[in-house]
Amino acid sequence: MIYVVTNQTELFKNNVFEIITKEQALDMVSKCRVLQYDCETTGTCPEGNLDKIICFQMGSKKYDFQIVVDNSCVTPEYFKEPLQKVALVGQNLKFDIKFLYNYGIIPTKVYDTMIVEQLLYLGYPAGEIKFGLDSLVKRYLPNQEMSKEVRGQIIWRGLDFEVIKYAAHDVELLEDIMWKQVAECKKKQCLKGAELECNFVPVIAYLEWCGIHLDENKWREKMKSDSENLEKCRKILDDWLIEQPFSKNEKIKTTVNYKIVTVPM
Repeated sequence: MIYVVTNQTELFKNNVFEIITKEQALDMVSKCRVLQYDCETTGTCPEGNLDKIICFQMGSKKYDFQIVVDNSCVTPEYFKEPLQKVALVGQNLKFDIKFLYNYGIIPTKVYDTMIVEQLLYLGYPAGEIKFGLDSLVKRYLPNQEMSKEVRGQIIWRGLDFEVIKYAAHDVELLEDIMWKQVAECKKKQCLKGAELECNFVPVIAYLEWCGIHLDENKWREKMKSDSENLEKCRKILDDWLIEQPFSKNEKIKTTVNYKIVTVPM
């Protein structure tokens, strides 16, 4: 069942979803131990609030609901306690978590379906495996359909009927995919690896969100020094190779000692 939290109730009279209050939504998500999470935004730059959340979605397989929250009337901060307490399941959660950081929300238990899928396949077969949510749905849930056509229209459509249906569907199948992936991880004996990768998602999200202090002049000096060292090493190896009197049938027994000079940051 799809529920919507918004003040624009006159725009959304239909028989597909139901308007509920933020209090009702909070009560629903607070009883969950696992939440499927996603958000739709005006762009890809949460740093410094350059881009904003249009709406965010929370779904539960156990309680069979998807809640779409209009960010213009209720921000994620209202749901801070459950969002920090539950296990969040999402696709490319690093992106969504950075937007949550803008509201002081710090999730600690996450499961990222995209990251786990990349671990399962490690890029093989090359060029054949895709990791988008629509591709994961086709792979694990062939009886379901997932269209991404509306995603590129959200920024100008706003929170209309089609966007709400799209947003809700984005948090409807994530947990099903998760359990399929867990079974695959057990077969390939990489469950611990998947856990490690997912635990690192909030860390890398925080690093990207905060940024790092970079002294441009020192960095350019390092680049110049690294380039010079590279050329020195290349020349040493080239000279060594040229000096070796070996034929096709002879084994190379000579070793070469060389030192790579590093420059401290």
